[in-house]
Amino acid sequence: MVTMERISNAPYEIKFDYAKIHDIANEAKEVPQDWINPEHNGVTSDMVMYLKPLVIGLPDVEYKDGLPVYVSREN
Repeated sequence: MVTMERISNAPYEIKFDYAKIHDIANEAKEVPQDWINPEHNGVTSDMVMYLKPLVIGLPDVEYKDGLPVYVSREN
């Protein structure tokens, strides 16, 4: 399976590699505890900085009658 390893945050840069799926399947990567704020009701700026490149921007999607055009209206 293809993997991505973050090289830097600024500028955001990743390296593509591969791994045998049986070496990583059913494994979970947990959020580091130091990314959770002391009150345990939010996250730190370090977590926001990590996540921001992963969620920034919106896809360009065409809609018709409130649905993306790639959705079948038959179902």
